[in-house]
Amino acid sequence: MKVAAIQHDIFWEDPAANLHRLDGMIAGAAASGAKLVVFPDRSTTGSTLSPYMFEGRSGVSTSFMQRAASDHGVWVAGTAAVEEDGVATITSLIAGPGGELHAGGKHHLTPSESEVFAAHMTIDSFLIEDVRVASFVGTDLRYPNDFWDVAADVDLFIVHGAEPESRSQQWRSLLAARAIENQCYVVGANRVGTGGGRTYLGESAIIDPSGQLLVSASATETTLIAEVESALVRFTRDRSPLLGEREPLVITLT
Repeated sequence: MKVAAIQHDIFWEDPAANLHRLDGMIAGAAASGAKLVVFPDRSTTGSTLSPYMFEGRSGVSTSFMQRAASDHGVWVAGTAAVEEDGVATITSLIAGPGGELHAGGKHHLTPSESEVFAAHMTIDSFLIEDVRVASFVGTDLRYPNDFWDVAADVDLFIVHGAEPESRSQQWRSLLAARAIENQCYVVGANRVGTGGGRTYLGESAIIDPSGQLLVSASATETTLIAEVESALVRFTRDRSPLLGEREPLVITLT
């Protein structure tokens, strides 16, 4: 299955302008054979904390992703600031060509995010063709235990990023680490450009189960495409069964 990571600039707090561009990006990825198209964190608004940018579960981002998935015959993965019953979360959304919609969310919030958002508490995986997929957002990448907990049921981790230049080395290193230690693919989609007083680094990447970089980007808009195979995940894990050798850490205080 071909996967596309779309690295793009985002018009800050301007959903209409962003949506106008995103549809063409999805069409281009689909024309290249991609079956799953992954966007950076909050591609329709930028990573703003403004409540004015919150939307409902059937809001503009979700509706757009479902329509684009249907129109182009692909799965579309992105995030949005979603508010339901007075509770706002950074929600990950994956829309399928047959009307499927899977929702998750960011588990580990930054201090500023925790002032306006609640954390998601569960991590689910699901099938796209024969590839088992799970999503993480931004700073979730820094918490390996969450990846470990679901790795046995996952072939490919999506990481939606809005990482600034100051975290360049961390972004690259942790994407590779999550692939190596879990012996699965990692697709990291990060934005470029400026917004909210920050400059964003890009450096999106698709990494294979051995930690090899299949494709990567610098700091310009681009679409990365790579082939992923669930059979390679099984082969890698059978050859060197790291997941089954993990033991819980027990610390005894004396």
